[in-house]
Amino acid sequence: NIQKISQSKNIFILGFFVFFFRDQEGFQQLVEINGERIRKLRKKKKSDEEIADSILQAMAIRGGFRYNLAKKKLIIYLSKYQ
Repeated sequence: NIQKISQSKNIFILGFFVFFFRDQEGFQQLVEINGERIRKLRKKKKSDEEIADSILQAMAIRGGFRYNLAKKKLIIYLSKYQ
């Protein structure tokens, strides 16, 4: 039983990482495409979290698991964007 639970956890963790990292290029492009808007929002002292909310709102993505995951990914890419 313990071995099955351990295997299940490993499969879940692996699945999560595949899901989380599979769209890396898309999120990087999204940040680059919105570069001018991001710079303007940063000049207004907006946080990466607020900028991510703004981008997702413009894409009509609201609430739920998909929104939260996309927001976390965007914040990661925004933190790397100058």
